Amino acid sequence: MLRKQERPISYRRMHLLDAERLDGTWGVFDREKGEAVVALQLGPDGRFREAGLLRYLSWEKLGPDPSAREAQVVEKGRGAYAIRKGTLELRYDAGPTVYLMVATPPGIDPRGAPPTLQLNAQTFEQAQ
Repeated sequence: MLRKQERPISYRRMHLLDAERLDGTWGVFDREKGEAVVALQLGPDGRFREAGLLRYLSWEKLGPDPSAREAQVVEKGRGAYAIRKGTLELRYDAGPTVYLMVATPPGIDPRGAPPTLQLNAQTFEQAQ
C-alpha cells in the first residue's frame, strides 16, 4: 500500500508463476490488422516458439554489456522453456538462454492457458 497525502493507494499482488507448464500462444496484437506484433507459443511438453520477442522486450539493451546481448538477439526462435519462481527461462536451440519475469495479473488463474501473461513489464494477451 502506498500512502500519499491525499489518499492511500493499494495494489494487488501479481501471481508469479512457478513450475507451471502452459499451453497456448500469447502476444501483442495489432488490433487494426489482426496480426501479432510479437508472439510466444508455450507448449505442455516444455517447448516454445517465438517471433520478435527479444527485440520487442528490448532485451539487447538490458544488462551491463548491451553489445553482447544485441549480438544474441534473434528475430524468431524455438527451444525449451522452464518456469521457476516467477522466471521464464528460454533455452534457444541455436542461441542464448534468456531469463524473463513471468506472472499473471491479480485474479487470473495461472494454470493451463491464462488469458493474460506479464513478461517483464509487458502485457501479452492470449491469441484467439
